[in-house]
Amino acid sequence: MSKLKFYSAEELQTLSDELNSGRVVTHIAKEYAVKWNRPRTGLEMKLYSLKNKKNVKVSKATSKKVVQPAKIEAGVELPSGFVFDFQPKRAEMYANHVRLYF
Repeated sequence: MSKLKFYSAEELQTLSDELNSGRVVTHIAKEYAVKWNRPRTGLEMKLYSLKNKKNVKVSKATSKKVVQPAKIEAGVELPSGFVFDFQPKRAEMYANHVRLYF
């Protein structure tokens, strides 16, 4: 079984710069496979993944939304059969779940 070789920040920056220069992915992979002693196919896959990440545009609708916890008021009705045998220190209500902190 072969060892995993992760890409360093410098290597990723070099590959990104090469992609920005407009060179062909296969030519970049051939060159750096020899320099870095890495398989050419692995470098090609990494280059294609970097290229695809640059082409993805994040819209405001798909970006991460921050959910603010709702204030819990006294008198919140719980479903039947829901019983607390303890007192939570803090409770946060979200649209799809409740978090209790003890």
